[in-house]
Amino acid sequence: MSRSGKCSVQLEAIYASASFANSYSRGEPPLSTLRWIAARLLSFGCLNLQVEGMSLTRRFVRDGERKIVGSVTDGFADGVAVVRDKNNRYLGRTSEKFQTTRDEHGRLVSTNTSDPGLLINGNK
Repeated sequence: MSRSGKCSVQLEAIYASASFANSYSRGEPPLSTLRWIAARLLSFGCLNLQVEGMSLTRRFVRDGERKIVGSVTDGFADGVAVVRDKNNRYLGRTSEKFQTTRDEHGRLVSTNTSDPGLLINGNK
C-alpha cells in the first residue's frame, strides 16, 4: 500500500470513530475539536508524504571491468540530468526537454541527443 493510501485509511478511521460517525458529513468540519485538529494535522502530513515521493536518483556508470567511471543524477523537475565523473567532479548536464548535452563550461556537445555517455567517455 502506498503512503497516500495509508493516510486515507487513517483519515477514514478518524472520521468513522464511534460517536463521531453519526454527526459527521464530508462537507462540514467534525464536531469534536480534537478530532478535527487531528484530521487536519494528519492530512497535512499526508500531503508532505506525497511530495517526498519525488526524489532524485543517482545511477552509477561502470566500464567493462565493473569499475565506476561516472554517475548520472536525474529526477529534476525540468528533465535535466547532472553527470559527474568517478571523483564526483561535475562533467556537464543533459536535457530531455531540449534533447541537448552540455559540458561543464556550458558548451554544446550534442544537439540531438541527451546522452550522458558522451560526457563520461569524452573525459578520458
